[in-house]
Amino acid sequence: MTACADETSPERRLTARDGYFAQRDVIVTSGDVADPGDLTRPGGDDGEADGSPDVALPDGSRDGSSGGSSGGSTDTSNDAQDRLMSDLERGTPDRAVSPDAAAPPPDAAAPPPDAALRPPDAAPPPPGPTPVACGQGPGSSLFQLHWGGGSHSAQVDVWEANCEYSLAPGSACNALPICRGGIGCEVGTAMMGYALALEGGNEYLQIRFDVTRLFFNRVTVYIQARSLSPGATSDLEFWSPLYGGGVLEGISQEFEYHWYWVDWSDYLQPGDDPGLTAIRFTPAGGAGAVGLHAVEVCLE
Repeated sequence: MTACADETSPERRLTARDGYFAQRDVIVTSGDVADPGDLTRPGGDDGEADGSPDVALPDGSRDGSSGGSSGGSTDTSNDAQDRLMSDLERGTPDRAVSPDAAAPPPDAAAPPPDAALRPPDAAPPPPGPTPVACGQGPGSSLFQLHWGGGSHSAQVDVWEANCEYSLAPGSACNALPICRGGIGCEVGTAMMGYALALEGGNEYLQIRFDVTRLFFNRVTVYIQARSLSPGATSDLEFWSPLYGGGVLEGISQEFEYHWYWVDWSDYLQPGDDPGLTAIRFTPAGGAGAVGLHAVEVCLE
């Protein structure tokens, strides 16, 4: 894991401390066809009914008997059979079933297959939020904070963590300067309130946040800082309650606040416990006094 300043500063290293830092490199059918035995025809050639029942379809040839009462024309067996066969070929009008008539009409009111999955006239879901580009490198910004105007409270420039930033008691999403020196101990400011002044091992900045339901492979932490000692560099420890951390060495004592970065991919994972997800910044060596103006965490 490496850390570096901008182009005007030499490359820095994040080194192990206290033994806990580890480097990581239809089918349409016709209706039933009428049984020929059900088909009937008029009894006489002249088309006049003689009052006797219609002649049923014969199983074989007929004898020469009359199909109606006396006085009606007599059909020969061949003539009768030919007429019946002709009826079958063209279909009897009141019994024949056409394929089109047999097909059920389509249900015009039937909804499309997926219509039942959403309410009528439902609007499409809105697009997700557009990620904010990282201000200091590749990827998207998880959060950007800075200090100034003499206040100890961070100014929130970007907050894309999976929780609402709040300074209310019990909040697990905020940035708080903390002093462990007892009653009256307070983290000061530097450069006329331009930065937090973290001095000694009892003062640190802790940023808590939540990355559940976020997906990423790489994490980079950027800080804008300087050593508050006019004649010596300072070191700054980066620490995670879940994974430990390491030390950024050689923060310059130059008047200008430089940007430094460390690869934090081994110390932050998707799905980390929100109650334990944090980064703590503590002076850890050298002059032991760091002015911290801004912090940004970026995800890729």
